[in-house]
Amino acid sequence: MTERKKMKTQSFQMERIKKLLKTDDKKQITQSIKAFTTADLSSLMAALDKNQSLVFLEILLQLNRASAVLVEMPQTALKDFFSYTSKEHKLALFHEGKAEDLVYFMDFFSEEEQKELLEAIPLTKNLQIQQFLKYPKNSVGRVMQSPVFSLPDHFTVSLSIEQLRYRAKEEPIYYTYCVNRQKKLVGVVSMRQLATFDEDIPLNKLMGKSVISVKTNTPLKEAAQVVVHYDFPALPVTNEKNELVGLITKDEVIDIIQEQATADLYARVGLEEDDRIFTPTWISIKYRAPWIGLNLLMAITASSVISLFEETMSHLIILASFKNIVAGVGGNTAIQSLTVITRGLAVGDFRFFSTYKAIIKELGIGAALGITSGLGAGIITYFWKGSFLVSSVIVIAMFLNSLMASLAGSCIPILLNHFRSDPAVSSGVLATTLTDIFGFFSFLGIAALGLKWFGGGF
Repeated sequence: MTERKKMKTQSFQMERIKKLLKTDDKKQITQSIKAFTTADLSSLMAALDKNQSLVFLEILLQLNRASAVLVEMPQTALKDFFSYTSKEHKLALFHEGKAEDLVYFMDFFSEEEQKELLEAIPLTKNLQIQQFLKYPKNSVGRVMQSPVFSLPDHFTVSLSIEQLRYRAKEEPIYYTYCVNRQKKLVGVVSMRQLATFDEDIPLNKLMGKSVISVKTNTPLKEAAQVVVHYDFPALPVTNEKNELVGLITKDEVIDIIQEQATADLYARVGLEEDDRIFTPTWISIKYRAPWIGLNLLMAITASSVISLFEETMSHLIILASFKNIVAGVGGNTAIQSLTVITRGLAVGDFRFFSTYKAIIKELGIGAALGITSGLGAGIITYFWKGSFLVSSVIVIAMFLNSLMASLAGSCIPILLNHFRSDPAVSSGVLATTLTDIFGFFSFLGIAALGLKWFGGGF
């Protein structure tokens, strides 16, 4: 079946389930959704109305798939869903769900609700959740899979394979991690080694002892960089005593990277991550209004620079036609430098390249782009308007403004990162505004000097 036909079939099945939900035919719905993936069920859940979603939740609870489906939903849609979900449904969800999923749900409930839900579930799961909550938000400890498959390092290959076969029926296994008698991570064995070495060899004779791992309090962003750098399907997680306590997989890292990419994209244009297509209108307005206000303030600042040269522009009205060229090209140059530097900070490129060299490189690029685009604009202006001096002003202003744009685009995110602020937030607004202000000042300032020195020569 082609991908397009598969999508059409899934779409048809989802519409069929929506109709069945209206008839409350739970048995038929249960049979229909068994073949659906978690991602498809999550999309369906988010598209249902209040009454349909509650009926659907009951069916998912019966199939022990509720927490896995809900955790895939967008935060805004999930928050809205929990706002009308009954206490009984929430209790059922906490009895059914995995501890790591339930930790994620906790942020959507009040402290009183959290306390009631924790007291109502089995003590073992309660303690697991409490352990997860001890770790900082946005740390590896909050999202890791626990417990993780491991074997004592004195086990033989044959005994290890026997244990592996048993556990592989219950969970996916990426590597065989070896621990000593104190439960500390001491090595790792690949599946290939277990399959090819003699069955009487103990693991500590063949295991690799240089194990790449992360700590429970490691920020998710750093853990994602480690996984991407080494291209591992999974990473072991240890506590401060180097005891093996969990696992973070590439699937989780992909989610982290996607969330970070979304956050960076939204931050550059002044949006909150919660501002989605299904976010209520008044909330979107509340999120966007402060940034519009900041942009207005920055625009007024740039306009005030132009006002300093009103007399010059009154004598040379031709300048009004060209000031936006200088500002526009400079703004694009700033954003290009800013994007490269911000990405470098995000993915750890500066581990291999110095900050100083990166800034010098961007200045070189800015100079080259400034002189080429300036000469191009100057030549066009000369043949268009017939003024050599106006063309000269444009060439000089675009060169200087491109240098300023590259400097602002490279230095602002680095400075924000140095002071522990997210370089994606406000960088775009600051870099483009500084570039606009300098562009207007240099263009009109050089024109004012030309008018003073050469008078009617323009």
